[in-house]
Amino acid sequence: MKKYYLILIFLIIAQTIGAQCVKSIATGAGHSGYIDNDGTLWMWGRNLNGQLGNNTTTNSNVPIQVGNPGEWQSLGSFAFNHTYAIKSDGTLWQWGFHISPGASWPGVDAHIPTQVGTASDWKFVSAFEHVMAIKTDGSLWGWGYNYEGRVGNNSYTYVPEPVRIGTDNDWLSVATGGSFTAAIKTDGTLWAWGGNRYVMTIDKQKTPIQIGSDNDWRKIDGGNNFLVALKNDGTLWEWGMKGYSGPGGTSGIYLWPTQTNSDSDWADIDAALYKFYAIKEDGSFHYWGDGYAESSANDNNPAQPTLFGSDNDWEIASCGATHGMAIKTDGSVWTWGRNEMGDLGNGTYETSYIPILVKDCDIAIPEEPGQCGCECLFIQNPVHDFATVSAEGNVVFEDVTVYDISGKSIILSLENNQVYVGNLQQGIYLAEVKCKGKSYYKKFIKI
Repeated sequence: MKKYYLILIFLIIAQTIGAQCVKSIATGAGHSGYIDNDGTLWMWGRNLNGQLGNNTTTNSNVPIQVGNPGEWQSLGSFAFNHTYAIKSDGTLWQWGFHISPGASWPGVDAHIPTQVGTASDWKFVSAFEHVMAIKTDGSLWGWGYNYEGRVGNNSYTYVPEPVRIGTDNDWLSVATGGSFTAAIKTDGTLWAWGGNRYVMTIDKQKTPIQIGSDNDWRKIDGGNNFLVALKNDGTLWEWGMKGYSGPGGTSGIYLWPTQTNSDSDWADIDAALYKFYAIKEDGSFHYWGDGYAESSANDNNPAQPTLFGSDNDWEIASCGATHGMAIKTDGSVWTWGRNEMGDLGNGTYETSYIPILVKDCDIAIPEEPGQCGCECLFIQNPVHDFATVSAEGNVVFEDVTVYDISGKSIILSLENNQVYVGNLQQGIYLAEVKCKGKSYYKKFIKI
């Protein structure tokens, strides 16, 4: 009976978390990553081109640390088999399917982080088959595959290194798509360029041009041949070629921003190849387009935003090609969808259509400093050789038993509040810690 009780705990265990502990997440074509608040980068999933950055091409179904703590600041959005990230010192790094440097497309794969140029003032980066980035001074830069002018440097030729796009210093955000780029300026205006036959009336535009005259755009993202955007009033807009969905639920080509529905309480958006994610102000999660990461149904391609689950504590969404990832308001990180290459990072290769916990903050805030005791027990995740058990105040732990995901018990010794787990296989485990005669449970990921 206890075995089934423990399996249930794996699924519903409540975590005591008091603050955001992840400052950046991103998903790609089968791989994902997040950066802890301490600046540690963790990657997992598909690694055919070295996109995990651990100097191998072996897939991983658990998070792998890349670099050192304190080293990383933010992950760029990536929709291809590569990864882009900015370090704490403002330098920009890339690895995986290497679209630069090189004299021609596609360059060479890099299996470890490789610096882009020498600049140390990068602020934001977005990558598809080309790369666009914004510096701290608000200038816009682009490079990579430049078919139909998607880089925006007034040419159609491959761009091996970052070049500045125009002279403006008021760029706020930028999004890359299959053949185009779109961006928002600090004044709220919207701009686009590239092979935009699906997202605006002028095709093969080699330099940025303004889309309409509205100046209340807040956020934008792109997929293969479409765009989705938020306005300051909380309304949601989309346009482009819509095979599965379209504003009002109608497929087709929309050359101009068209409001998705009448709702005005949208808070966050993200997009991948053929689908959208959006979170409302009430914390509910919605998807539409290609929904095979959210359901096993063959025809799960909703034309309008569709509620995903019943949780109402979602905060940030990241849309992958075949899977999804999101952060909840408590700072925890969750994944779902296809998992053939370890996309979900949960120690298995099994597909899941319900969100699975990948990163637990384990930050406890007691009512009075030093008085939380056993109730604030936590284990920092993930762990390698030693799992350190700690809590608020002067607490002595009496015993610990570790269980695998099937409920099988593994008796391990506890010494100085540390448990040696180096002989365990990679995966997810549950620790039962005895403290003042009671059992407390915490989940941890062994890497």
